[in-house]
Amino acid sequence: MPVLDLLKEYTNPTHVFFQNDVYWTKQGGYDPVDYLKKHSKRIKTLHIKDEKAIGVSGKMDFKGIFDQAYVNGVEDWYVEVEHYDGTPQEDVQASYDFLAAADYVK
Repeated sequence: MPVLDLLKEYTNPTHVFFQNDVYWTKQGGYDPVDYLKKHSKRIKTLHIKDEKAIGVSGKMDFKGIFDQAYVNGVEDWYVEVEHYDGTPQEDVQASYDFLAAADYVK
């Protein structure tokens, strides 16, 4: 059982909400969109991440993730670039450019 499922079961929803790291959800073998659907009332923020700069790997369904997040009423999302192909400044700029150009990001 994923830790989030366990925490969800044993915490009070009036006091505890969760931030889902979409990249590590995917790396853990789960579909981030399905996970957002499953925990629609408890996941209030997202941690947007990819292998390196956002959108470069092609492994993440960011459109599906953002579409479902908006359906769920996710309040905020945060971007992290953990590993770099170029300099940190280049990859953060590439991530910003990718998200700014995406018509599904509001």
